[in-house]
Amino acid sequence: MGSHKFGTTYASFNFYSLPSRFWEISLGCCLSFLNLSKNNFFERYKGYYLSDFGLILIFFSFFYYSDTMIHPSLKTSLATIGTALIICFNNHRSFTYKFLSSKPLVYIGLISFSLYLWHYVIFSYFRSVYPGEVNLIYKLILICLTFIISIFSYHVIEKNFRNVKMISNKFLFISISISYIVLISFFVFYINNGSFLKEKKFLNINNDNEALRKVWIEKIEKNKITRFSNLDKINILIIGNSHARDMYNIFNLNKKLFQEYEFAIFDTLIECYLENIKNNYNDRCSYLYDKVDKNRLKKAYEFNINNADYVVLSAEWSFNDVLKLEDDVIPYLKNLNKKIILTSNSPKFFYEIKKPFTLLDLKLRNIKTENLTKTTIEEIEKLHYISVTDVILKLNDWLETISKRNNIKYLRKENFVCEKKRKRCEVITSNGNKIYWDNSHYTIEGAKHFGKIIYERKWLDLD
Repeated sequence: MGSHKFGTTYASFNFYSLPSRFWEISLGCCLSFLNLSKNNFFERYKGYYLSDFGLILIFFSFFYYSDTMIHPSLKTSLATIGTALIICFNNHRSFTYKFLSSKPLVYIGLISFSLYLWHYVIFSYFRSVYPGEVNLIYKLILICLTFIISIFSYHVIEKNFRNVKMISNKFLFISISISYIVLISFFVFYINNGSFLKEKKFLNINNDNEALRKVWIEKIEKNKITRFSNLDKINILIIGNSHARDMYNIFNLNKKLFQEYEFAIFDTLIECYLENIKNNYNDRCSYLYDKVDKNRLKKAYEFNINNADYVVLSAEWSFNDVLKLEDDVIPYLKNLNKKIILTSNSPKFFYEIKKPFTLLDLKLRNIKTENLTKTTIEEIEKLHYISVTDVILKLNDWLETISKRNNIKYLRKENFVCEKKRKRCEVITSNGNKIYWDNSHYTIEGAKHFGKIIYERKWLDLD
């Protein structure tokens, strides 16, 4: 329960920290202790059917878990509990025993260490050469390649190194020493040739995406609770998650261009909107950013929703968001007699979260400053255009269908993010600043840039 509660605020630390994982490790220790006890604890219980139930829990996890779930947490403990049940109660009479002891699975278990080592290398290399989403066919090819290489390395390298008769201590020491020398040599070569991301400056481009994200967060901290101040203007309330914040930044940072409008924002997941406005912030529907005075937030929202001329729904749309949108959110806002504007998902590009670096960083890392020409930038922008995932575009089409069915205005973000005729998506502002700090969120300079484009292209056409 502590992991579940802690993860709602510090998801990344929760995933990697020992205190959050302590209960999983403790569970394994308890199982080992009970199994080794003199009374052989598990032999007293013949509920081998519980091991089958454990296998069901593990298979259920494949369909139940999603990328949005906090881990570890109560919801993601099913696989851990299932594993514990298999260890406790598995015996030769159970289906689980017969399934897991089948020759194909036993062999996969033997080569599993090689699979674990090789899969990351192969997939990472492929993504560095071909940035963007990896489609199903390529994934299957890469999986097959991973198995082939793993089988080879298991039989040629791993089995031989486990054979004490074949590998002497002296040979083992020499092999490890040579491996370290080779790895260090490659490391030095990479650094000297600029293959690792460095703090290079191209025009005004900042490669420190974490620093750009912090500037973005600071802007949120200054405008957590917003409230209309001039009711004579056209008041627009933006509702949604971090992508709604991007939309708010676009207009808030370009006030001179949109003088007839005033904008306010309410931060929420669309699927949690009707809960959050009642001040219910539990589990997945917790507040999106650091702590806020929820009573002040509720009062500001009530004032804004009562005085809003338009409500803009903007989000990084999830499946649950879309379901709630048509079933609950749109009917609720229509009941308030609000004019609704629905915006699409923003195009997503390649982003390596662990580094972190964007597709732009990836393409610029080996380019010298003097070689960064207008043509080079256009080539990078065209690469971004073709890397936009089909999933995003199909989801946008689905949102458009919903808007037509409910007779509400629909605005596609790709119409200001990209140029369809020239087949390119801008990633550098006219002042030479980076537009994205990850795969889809706009930097502060990026928001300013898109605001000008929206104004020029009359994207926010309310007629």
